[in-house]
Amino acid sequence: MSEIEQYDYDLPRERIAQNPMQTRSDARLMLVQRSTGKIDHYYVRDLPDLVHADDIMVMNNSRVIPARLIGYRTKTQGRWQGLFLQADPDTGIWEVLT
Repeated sequence: MSEIEQYDYDLPRERIAQNPMQTRSDARLMLVQRSTGKIDHYYVRDLPDLVHADDIMVMNNSRVIPARLIGYRTKTQGRWQGLFLQADPDTGIWEVLT
């Protein structure tokens, strides 16, 4: 499986948070134990108990862009879906995963 194929999976819209939690510490947190692959579920409020003195935290303040386009083919009415990956800065032409 190519690396990009790992990002192509079904994720129902109702499983994606559309708004932040009113109390941010109530946001859910998934912890993956890299050594075993074990997955545990916590809340952001649990972070102080999960972080060790030698851990490194990287803050990410990026935002998700609406890069997925869903449509239908005009001739066959077949469903079409594309994920816009990147634009060529010189031409403005996008690379799309379909």
